[in-house]
Amino acid sequence: MRKLYRSRNDRFFAGVCGGIAKYLGMDSALVRLIAFLLIVPGGLSIWVYIALAIIIPNEPLGRIDESYGEKYSDPFKDSYDNFRDEYERQKNNDEDFY
Repeated sequence: MRKLYRSRNDRFFAGVCGGIAKYLGMDSALVRLIAFLLIVPGGLSIWVYIALAIIIPNEPLGRIDESYGEKYSDPFKDSYDNFRDEYERQKNNDEDFY
Protein backbone atom coordinates (compact mmCIF):
# COMPACT_ATOMS: atom_id res chain seq x y z
CA MET A 1 0.00 0.00 0.00
CA ARG A 2 1.43 3.36 -1.04
CA LYS A 3 1.52 6.18 1.48
CA LEU A 4 1.58 9.90 0.92
CA TYR A 5 4.70 11.68 2.17
CA ARG A 6 6.19 15.12 1.75
CA SER A 7 9.21 14.75 -0.49
CA ARG A 8 12.71 15.23 0.94
CA ASN A 9 14.41 15.56 -2.44
CA ASP A 10 11.82 17.10 -4.75
CA ARG A 11 10.79 20.16 -2.78
CA PHE A 12 10.42 23.85 -3.35
CA PHE A 13 8.84 24.97 -0.08
CA ALA A 14 7.69 22.09 2.09
CA GLY A 15 7.71 19.18 -0.36
CA VAL A 16 3.93 18.87 -0.57
CA CYS A 17 3.71 19.09 -4.38
CA GLY A 18 6.70 16.76 -4.81
CA GLY A 19 5.10 14.21 -2.50
CA ILE A 20 1.73 14.42 -4.21
CA ALA A 21 3.41 14.06 -7.61
CA LYS A 22 5.30 10.96 -6.50
CA TYR A 23 2.14 9.47 -4.98
CA LEU A 24 0.13 10.06 -8.17
CA GLY A 25 2.99 9.13 -10.52
CA MET A 26 3.02 12.56 -12.18
CA ASP A 27 5.69 15.13 -12.95
CA SER A 28 6.19 17.45 -9.98
CA ALA A 29 6.37 20.53 -12.25
CA LEU A 30 2.83 19.79 -13.42
CA VAL A 31 1.55 19.43 -9.85
CA ARG A 32 3.28 22.70 -8.88
CA LEU A 33 1.73 24.46 -11.87
CA ILE A 34 -1.74 23.20 -10.96
CA ALA A 35 -1.25 24.27 -7.33
CA PHE A 36 -0.02 27.69 -8.44
CA LEU A 37 -3.00 28.14 -10.76
CA LEU A 38 -5.37 27.18 -7.94
CA ILE A 39 -3.72 29.47 -5.36
CA VAL A 40 -3.29 32.65 -7.45
CA PRO A 41 -6.95 33.30 -8.38
CA GLY A 42 -8.01 32.52 -4.82
CA GLY A 43 -9.78 29.22 -5.42
CA LEU A 44 -7.37 27.29 -3.20
CA SER A 45 -6.12 29.15 -0.21
CA ILE A 46 -2.46 29.20 0.77
CA TRP A 47 -3.73 27.98 4.14
CA VAL A 48 -4.67 24.66 2.53
CA TYR A 49 -1.06 24.23 1.40
CA ILE A 50 0.18 25.07 4.89
CA ALA A 51 -2.31 22.61 6.41
CA LEU A 52 -1.12 19.87 4.03
CA ALA A 53 2.49 20.65 4.95
CA ILE A 54 1.57 20.09 8.60
CA ILE A 55 -0.66 17.04 8.11
CA ILE A 56 1.36 15.04 5.54
CA PRO A 57 4.36 13.37 7.22
CA ASN A 58 7.88 13.91 5.93
CA GLU A 59 9.35 11.12 3.83
CA PRO A 60 11.36 8.77 6.09
CA LEU A 61 15.07 8.28 5.59
CA GLY A 62 16.26 5.06 4.00
CA ARG A 63 14.13 2.66 2.02
CA ILE A 64 10.38 3.07 2.51
CA ASP A 65 8.66 -0.19 3.40
CA GLU A 66 5.37 -1.24 4.93
CA SER A 67 6.57 -0.34 8.44
CA TYR A 68 6.02 3.38 7.73
CA GLY A 69 9.75 3.98 7.81
CA GLU A 70 10.47 2.97 11.40
CA LYS A 71 13.16 0.53 10.27
CA TYR A 72 16.16 2.05 8.55
CA SER A 73 17.77 -0.04 5.87
CA ASP A 74 20.94 1.14 4.18
CA PRO A 75 20.56 0.67 0.42
CA PHE A 76 24.33 1.04 -0.12
CA LYS A 77 25.58 -1.49 2.43
CA ASP A 78 25.94 -4.42 0.01
CA SER A 79 27.61 -2.35 -2.68
CA TYR A 80 30.01 -0.88 -0.11
CA ASP A 81 30.93 -4.33 1.20
CA ASN A 82 31.56 -5.59 -2.35
CA PHE A 83 33.68 -2.53 -3.15
CA ARG A 84 35.72 -2.96 0.03
CA ASP A 85 36.36 -6.65 -0.70
CA GLU A 86 37.39 -5.91 -4.28
CA TYR A 87 39.69 -3.11 -3.08
CA GLU A 88 41.38 -5.42 -0.60
CA ARG A 89 41.91 -8.06 -3.32
CA GLN A 90 43.43 -5.48 -5.67
CA LYS A 91 45.61 -4.11 -2.90
CA ASN A 92 46.94 -7.59 -2.06
CA ASN A 93 47.59 -8.36 -5.74
CA ASP A 94 49.49 -5.09 -6.23
CA GLU A 95 51.75 -5.79 -3.22
CA ASP A 96 52.67 -9.16 -4.70
CA PHE A 97 53.56 -7.55 -8.00
CA TYR A 98 56.04 -5.05 -6.58
